[in-house]
Amino acid sequence: MECDSNYDDLNFIKQISLFNGSKRIIQQAKLNYYRACEQRIRWSNDSLLKPGELNKYDRRLIEQWEHKIGIIESHPDFINASEKDMIIYALDIYNHCHDFRNGSLPIRKNFIPSYVEHGSYQKLANELTIGWHPDYEDLMNIEDEKNIA
Repeated sequence: MECDSNYDDLNFIKQISLFNGSKRIIQQAKLNYYRACEQRIRWSNDSLLKPGELNKYDRRLIEQWEHKIGIIESHPDFINASEKDMIIYALDIYNHCHDFRNGSLPIRKNFIPSYVEHGSYQKLANELTIGWHPDYEDLMNIEDEKNIA
C-alpha cells in the first residue's frame, strides 16, 4: 500500500463525491486512509504481520460490504430507484461500513483504533474493489480503466 498525499485525485475521494459527501466526511476519510496506510507499512516493515494477514482482513471487510450492498439491492424499490435514492443508498452503505453500532472489524482483538478499519475501507474504495454508490462501477468507468492497464 502506497501512501499518496495527493488525495484529490484518488478514487476514494471521487467515490465519496458520488454521494455528495461533506467536507467533514472527506477530511475524516483522508485522515483514516493515511493513518491506516502508515500503520500497514509500519507493521509490514517491522515484520509484525502473519503471512496473508492484511489480505485476509481486507476480505473480511469486503464480505461486510457485500452483505450491506446485497441488502440494498434487495430493497423492493431498488430497481426503480431515482438518482436521489441511489445517493441515499450510497450514504447508507458508507455509514454502515463506518458505524461502530454495526460491529467493528478490528484487524486483531487487541487493536481497537478504528482508523485501520475505516482507512482500509478507503483503500478498497481507492482500488475500486468496493464502492459506496450502488452504480459505482459504471460511474467510475471501471471497465475503461481495466482495459487501459
